[in-house]
Amino acid sequence: MNSVTAPEQTFAATGIGLLTTDQVQVQCMAPLAGVGVINARVSAADSLTLQFCNPTAGGLTPTGSTVYRVTVFRLQPNWAAPASGNQIDW
Repeated sequence: MNSVTAPEQTFAATGIGLLTTDQVQVQCMAPLAGVGVINARVSAADSLTLQFCNPTAGGLTPTGSTVYRVTVFRLQPNWAAPASGNQIDW
């Protein structure tokens, strides 16, 4: 039986202005042999937490030089949904 691990690691994202209400999507720009990013969240202001999965029995660690693309989705506070219809309110 394999021992699956799913540790989290938090990264400082200062200067970006991340909010805890933001939603994030993370994409690794190079393959990570045996390691996958399975969750990403803003754990505190300007702090990005990634959860990695290692489904193998080996001790795998992503390298420090791995590049990630982070896309931030933020609902603007003054935005209101349209009253009806399939409309986009810019």
